[in-house]
Amino acid sequence: MRELDDPKLRGEDQDEPDHLLFLKAYALCEGYLRRVEEDAHFVGRSVRAMIGYMRKQFYQPDQK
Repeated sequence: MRELDDPKLRGEDQDEPDHLLFLKAYALCEGYLRRVEEDAHFVGRSVRAMIGYMRKQFYQPDQK
């Protein structure tokens, strides 16, 4: 809570018990990390799809 610049935001949770502040912080972090994980999976699938497409279009197997 010390990191918040806006005194109004600090005051909102000032009277909350510590365990509720912890749960709010945990939920915020959990949501953020889940979103990052989903984005990473999406980017990974996209990159693999692009690589697969490029292999089909540009890879010429050796002619014997």
